[in-house]
Amino acid sequence: MLQGSSSRGLAQLVEAQGGTVSHDLHIINAVGALLTQAQLDEVLKSPLITRHIGDLSTSEPPDEPLESGCDVGGAMDLDYNRGGIRWTLYNKLAAPANLESLELTWPVTLGTVEKVSLGDTTINPELYRNTPTGSLELQFSGSTAPVLNGRADLRVEFKSPSLPH
Repeated sequence: MLQGSSSRGLAQLVEAQGGTVSHDLHIINAVGALLTQAQLDEVLKSPLITRHIGDLSTSEPPDEPLESGCDVGGAMDLDYNRGGIRWTLYNKLAAPANLESLELTWPVTLGTVEKVSLGDTTINPELYRNTPTGSLELQFSGSTAPVLNGRADLRVEFKSPSLPH
């Protein structure tokens, strides 16, 4: 995206360099454009451009992600409040997924882990009772492994002497 004082002027600039305007965003005085790197370099020299946001596309295809065999994903955002965090996890398969490990780090000002749960299942506190502040690494196996069906919230509650609860 290229932004300036006039989307019309930016469109003319893009076309003069041999590029193609894909979107006219006149409300914000911007255009979306398809440009080669050489064309973009020339366009960015213009004083008409006040802001540029690249799409990071490259001419070479991206590396394929490594197959992990894991079809569990997490939400893009993490809900945080004074006492803890909540992160929504998704099992992309119809079959239940057993959690094998959990590794977290956090600012030490949040304190120690008070409680960990996945959906309605509380993780055995003995697994993290003596965990150092700021870091948690848990390994699960067999019947101790929490199970994720569909969607569930991973919740971690903290206890900090410096934060009122």
